[in-house]
Amino acid sequence: MRRKLELTLAVFSLVAAAVHFAGEMSYHRAFGQFLPELWVHLLADLLLVSAAIRMWRGPGVAGPMCGAWAFAFCLNMMTFNRLFLATLEHRVSGGVEQALAAVALALLGSIAAFALSFGLAWRRTPAE
Repeated sequence: MRRKLELTLAVFSLVAAAVHFAGEMSYHRAFGQFLPELWVHLLADLLLVSAAIRMWRGPGVAGPMCGAWAFAFCLNMMTFNRLFLATLEHRVSGGVEQALAAVALALLGSIAAFALSFGLAWRRTPAE
């Protein structure tokens, strides 16, 4: 059961990283952003992909996955807060509301994946 959860989380992480990468590049092309901010988001994708590959190769490596999802959650939370504040202050151009909705969905997914990976990292069986 545990291995199935790990493999499911690894696949979800790969898909989420691919979707996030596509969304981040689309947002960057449409609205532009400070390059270090873009690089940090791409780093989150790299962490998710590398942790997913490690988890796919063998059991018992939920720690790096937990860290990758915690990092992704923090970035999603900061992005959501920044976009939400800009929306409240009416400093947005068209299309940012859709980005805000996408980030809200990513926020929910990242907290769920973080919680699952944290549970996997916390509970280690004696055989591992």
